Amino acid sequence: MSTSYVITGANKGIGLEFVNQLSAVPDTVVFAFARNLELATKLKELKAERNNIHLVQADITNLQDLVNAAEYVSKVTGGSLDWLINNAAYIEPYRFFLPLHEYPPEDLANDLRSAFETNVTGVSQTINTFLPLLRAGKAKKVICLSSGIGDDEFTKAAGFAINAPYSISKYALNLTVMKYALALKDEGFIFLSIAPGVVDTFDGRPLTPEMQAAYMKIFQQFKTVYPDFAGAITPKQSVEMMLDVFSQLKPEHSGNFCSQYGPTSRRWL
Repeated sequence: MSTSYVITGANKGIGLEFVNQLSAVPDTVVFAFARNLELATKLKELKAERNNIHLVQADITNLQDLVNAAEYVSKVTGGSLDWLINNAAYIEPYRFFLPLHEYPPEDLANDLRSAFETNVTGVSQTINTFLPLLRAGKAKKVICLSSGIGDDEFTKAAGFAINAPYSISKYALNLTVMKYALALKDEGFIFLSIAPGVVDTFDGRPLTPEMQAAYMKIFQQFKTVYPDFAGAITPKQSVEMMLDVFSQLKPEHSGNFCSQYGPTSRRWL
């Protein structure tokens, strides 16, 4: 019997690599969600090679999109879903390197609102919408992609003041995952919040000298906590490590916030 996966934010980066690796496994059915399939060139190319991939246009901030997507998944699987991988996320594109106190007043509320709308509310709505299918599934696994910079101890140790809306929303997501885990533990669910590591998702796009310098500064901050940090890993490496973590999951891990190094690991880099 096939194992079914829904992967949100599947058009590029980590999400696309999840689709690639999971669809390569025999007897899987992979539902790849993207906000705009017209722009998902690599995803469509992968779909052309593998008939176990289903492309679904869905924005997780749009409840009707989610309802429509769940209806489609249900028709294909006969009313069930085994794994939900919440990968879609919002990260502020133009103010990544700003600390909160340097934000233009008109942008602060917008970036905080957008981060929470996708990274907390959107993920929660996705879980709720697919819960009936997950209840009927074999695995009952819900994975939420978080970030090491959503950990307050690491943030303090590294002096990482920037990327605030994203970081704050991921901190909130981790508690969200715990709430679901506690509420549904008696039904056999396992919820996990996992950080994928620092992953190069630029897909070969060149960085400006200013961005290169800014990232080098960030990496030096990270090295104050992890002196052996060697830089970003590839989506392939990250997904391989996370899938290994998934294979280790047990009921006692439900609600954990962990890294790609293991279901109880808080080593972020």
